[in-house]
Amino acid sequence: VPFLPIVATVALVTLALLLGVLYHVYFWGVRGTTPGKELMELQVESEDGRCPIGLGQAALRLLGYLLSVASFGIGFLMIAVGGDGLHDRIAGTRVVRRSRP
Repeated sequence: VPFLPIVATVALVTLALLLGVLYHVYFWGVRGTTPGKELMELQVESEDGRCPIGLGQAALRLLGYLLSVASFGIGFLMIAVGGDGLHDRIAGTRVVRRSRP
């Protein structure tokens, strides 16, 4: 088995995961919304209404996403039942429709 394709695959998967983490933490923490949420006029805010939420809270929210995936999507199904997903409960955030200025 050639060694170079294995190393390249591991490096590219690691880079893709790192870029995904940076993307979500930056947009949630600094801008308050990702481009997709912005198109839908949604934003992520803290439970006290602060937006943007900051990098620490955004990192906690991402950790909640990972736990939701690890639980076979149960963390995301909580949205249908209770309105807040596992990631929002862990980070103390919520997604709201953005008010127009």
